[in-house]
Amino acid sequence: MSLDNIKKLLSNFFCDEIESYISRQKYTETVLNNINSTDNLNNLIEYFINRKRFLNKNISLDNIIKHINNIIDVDGYHLENIDKEYHIINPDFNKSKETSIATEFNNIQTKIIEQIKNAKYLIWIVMAWFTNEPIYNALLEKNREGINIQLILNDDDINKSNLKFETYFETYRVKPTEKKNIIHHKFCIIDLKTVITGSYNWTNKANYNKESISILSDDKNVFKFTDEFISIKKDCL
Repeated sequence: MSLDNIKKLLSNFFCDEIESYISRQKYTETVLNNINSTDNLNNLIEYFINRKRFLNKNISLDNIIKHINNIIDVDGYHLENIDKEYHIINPDFNKSKETSIATEFNNIQTKIIEQIKNAKYLIWIVMAWFTNEPIYNALLEKNREGINIQLILNDDDINKSNLKFETYFETYRVKPTEKKNIIHHKFCIIDLKTVITGSYNWTNKANYNKESISILSDDKNVFKFTDEFISIKKDCL
């Protein structure tokens, strides 16, 4: 990979600035040193060993998994195959960790903004329709903090509002064709740890409808939504 492509990939896991004139190896080492002992290192490893992305047919993924497990076992972690995908597991931590699902029917806009404000690293959004200015302004604030914000929308008249998505966020628009229907998803991934999903579009009209959202924080569901985001984004490229 070129240095630019490495930077683009690793920006999903590390957002701080690193000096421009640097080799690919030095840049990668610097990022890895900065995310060492954080969840972002776990997320990066899981990203590369996902069977959907592991394209090197000359190297056995099973051997890679075995090698990584020999390294991380010292700290009490191991890679485990869950629904045909590998995830880093800390048995002692996961025994006490409960699946968290909160469902909200009232003050949904406020609840979404609260979650956005808690973001530390990234916010990835797939939203059929987005015209809600307070939520947009909350995203602008996180953008100013250097948070990685990516947004996928339908390319239609509803989303051609005065909100300047492309100016501030990495934005992709899905244009309906004979082979590609409109997206009807409404979900937001925060820090690869939390997902907000439900019937609520991020529109002004949604505040006057009977709507609901669920806030999920279990790894299994978060990973599924993340894979769906990446799949839709790939179709937009």
